[in-house]
Amino acid sequence: MNALLTPLRRYVDFRGRSSRREFWGFVVAVIVVEFLLAIVDHWLGFGYLQRSWYSYQWELVGMADWNGGFLTVAFWLGVLIPMLAVTVRRLHDGNHTGVWLLIAFVPLVGWLVLLIFYLQPSWPVTNRWGAPPAA
Repeated sequence: MNALLTPLRRYVDFRGRSSRREFWGFVVAVIVVEFLLAIVDHWLGFGYLQRSWYSYQWELVGMADWNGGFLTVAFWLGVLIPMLAVTVRRLHDGNHTGVWLLIAFVPLVGWLVLLIFYLQPSWPVTNRWGAPPAA
């Protein structure tokens, strides 16, 4: 539980390192809360989910259009900075700079490179961002 709350405690701390456990725990917690808030938003009528069909060349592709409601938008605004901070600290833990986040703008390849960085074990020795995390 401590690993889930640490990114919120270190809200705007882009220095230092974060372990895989801290990073992935926070990411999974954010996804679960977002999913639950999306359901509540839908029940309260704040957002809508519309399923429609679009013609794409020679086949039909089903598309789901989700307009998030008040709760999901407020939640994402609240966790945006902690998510960026824990992501930068996770990159630091693998001995990469936070500038590597910009590779996410390269379609597919960028996300794969970042995923590999996020899955790598901690850099075993002290680097320029500090000592390896305890967990």
